[in-house]
Amino acid sequence: MQVSSMRLSRLRVWPLALLLLVTACARESVYFEEQTMGDEGWPADAPAEFAFDVPDTTQAYQLDFVLRHGDEYPNANVYLFVTVLSPQGAQRCDTLNYRVADDRGAWLGKGFAGEREVRLPYAEEVRFAEPGVYTVRVQQGMRYQTLPGVRRFALQVQLATQSSVDDGQE
Repeated sequence: MQVSSMRLSRLRVWPLALLLLVTACARESVYFEEQTMGDEGWPADAPAEFAFDVPDTTQAYQLDFVLRHGDEYPNANVYLFVTVLSPQGAQRCDTLNYRVADDRGAWLGKGFAGEREVRLPYAEEVRFAEPGVYTVRVQQGMRYQTLPGVRRFALQVQLATQSSVDDGQE
C-alpha cells in the first residue's frame, strides 16, 4: 500500500515539474498579431503591417515572424522585404531569405492535415533606440503576383530572457 501511494505521488509531481520547467524557459510574449491572407495566397502588393509599443528601451526583445502555409506552397524558401519604422519615422529595410523546406523537400516547422507553421527568427536581443510605437511592414518578395499557399503571417515580440542577454554581453 505504501509503495503504490509513493508512485501516485510521483505521478502527480511530474506534470507540475514539467509545467514549471516549460514556463521558466518560455519568453514573455508582449505582442502577437496574425494576419490572414485570402484564399488565393499573399499578394505582392499587400504587405502585412504590425504596430507594437516599446515602453522600455533598456529591455532586450526577440522578434519572430510566423508563416503558416499549405502543402500547395510552391517553394522551399520565402523572400521577405521588411521595413521597420521607428516612432520618429526612422526606417530600416531588410531583405531576408528563409527556408521552409529541407534539401529533400520535407517541410520545416510543425503542423498536420496539409498546413505547416514555420517560425522565422528576425531579431534577437534587440534594444530599441526610443520608446513608442514601432511599425513593421513585411512584403513577400517571391516572383509571384500572389504567392499561393500562404494562409497566415504573424509577428511575435517577446522579452529576451535575462540569461541570453547576459551571455551576449560577455
